[in-house]
Amino acid sequence: MNNGEAEVLNDLIRYQAETDPERSAILFDDQTVSYGEFYEEVDQAARMLVGLGMERGERLGLMFPNRPEMLILYFACFRIGVIVVPINTRYQRAEIDYALAHSACRLLIADERFFPTVAGLDRSVSSLERILVRHSAAEHRLLQAFGMTECEGFLSNRPSGPKRNGTPAEGIKLRLVDKKGNDVAPGQPGEILVQGDSVMAGYWEDPENTQDALKDGWLYGGDIATCDSPRFASAAGTPMRAIR
Repeated sequence: MNNGEAEVLNDLIRYQAETDPERSAILFDDQTVSYGEFYEEVDQAARMLVGLGMERGERLGLMFPNRPEMLILYFACFRIGVIVVPINTRYQRAEIDYALAHSACRLLIADERFFPTVAGLDRSVSSLERILVRHSAAEHRLLQAFGMTECEGFLSNRPSGPKRNGTPAEGIKLRLVDKKGNDVAPGQPGEILVQGDSVMAGYWEDPENTQDALKDGWLYGGDIATCDSPRFASAAGTPMRAIR
């Protein structure tokens, strides 16, 4: 099997772990996590989730900053068929309550810094049975990139400088358009449109917002950026939009 033959995301890291286990999978600060180590930690996390009673098709909320634990738990969910509901770390309590209730999350795992915000949510969200808080002695910084939840969280490769978001990832097409849907000139801000196999099929039980976001084969994510050269896009900001 090669990367092009992978049927599910778990196949990608399994292939790398089997063929090149020492290759770096995650870089943070001055440390690295190899594909072999990454795959083993994903396996342990998947076993933990199964032990907690999580089953295929159920929803798990994750509220983490950019750090390795988030990736490990993401891929653990992919392995066992659990649906990830990423909770924006900027959300206030009412927004978190809505996201968890709307998606019918059964379990929430959060970084310890968010404990004051999420404590007690299992009493206000009927589907939520348990909240786990992840404690860690050190904070790790992942490589800067740009992504949207609607595209599995990743759209661009590593940039070459600050406030830049790199080139489109493999299999991703990007456009920047004005309010009328016309492509903008280089250097001008425009809304990011995305096309690719990783784009969502729609929002969970939300046909109205799905219709607004998916048009003519493109995802209208609402984020604004500029393209200052053929190779790089710089984020400019995000207009206000409904909680989804």
